[in-house]
Amino acid sequence: MKKKKIIYILLLIVLASFILTVYNAFNGNPISNAIGKKLVINYLKDTYPDEEFRVEKGFYNFKFSEYSYDVIKIGEYPYATLSSDPSQIELEKFAQGLNYYVTVKGTFNPRVRYDAIRYARLDEKLSQKLSEEASSEIFSALQKELHNLKAVEANVEILKFTIDENTSWSKDLILDEPISLHMITDATNQSPEEALADGIILQQLLEEHGYTYSTATINGNAFDKELGEKDEYGYVKYSFSFTPNTSLSVKDIDTFK
Repeated sequence: MKKKKIIYILLLIVLASFILTVYNAFNGNPISNAIGKKLVINYLKDTYPDEEFRVEKGFYNFKFSEYSYDVIKIGEYPYATLSSDPSQIELEKFAQGLNYYVTVKGTFNPRVRYDAIRYARLDEKLSQKLSEEASSEIFSALQKELHNLKAVEANVEILKFTIDENTSWSKDLILDEPISLHMITDATNQSPEEALADGIILQQLLEEHGYTYSTATINGNAFDKELGEKDEYGYVKYSFSFTPNTSLSVKDIDTFK
């Protein structure tokens, strides 16, 4: 009888664990939500020290496995101080078209993934211009030494009113955030180890040429027609990312069939 009771208790524990796991996958949990909110509050204080914000209760986006928090800039919109009625705040929020939010991703090492405040303040036209110029320059520099490099896309972000609109790209340009890179290589006949070797070469070349960047993502694409071409750049066979200080290994590579 005692043995049956122990088995019954264990089954209940397993069932409860399963239910909690499923619930957490689709709804998140209060502890992670609270940690994420605290992280956002500290992030805003560090990033915008001269501005005041209020962080609303977050909600879990199961599609991206992240928490999203509405952020109100005090003094910028009337509803920030007009009403204490939640339903009225929502109406005023809708009327003003507020779209500030910050997302947090990660369970054991949560981090801010997206800051809509920053992106609302970007000079999109200048950012696009400099991104295109940087992409062209970096591709030309690296492709001379790694011939199976097929494309480079640099993302340069410029905040409004921080630099002259006629500024041209230079790797010596002082930015508040380093550029990020997306590169495509021809990995049609490559093994994961060979794709990795190209990644290590690109990491070294970026350092040798003096490029400052936050992250670089490499897609090793296949250009054979056996499975059909997705577009002019083939289809993804391998994918991995690195920072300037990453020590790459084969386990970092995602392989796609």
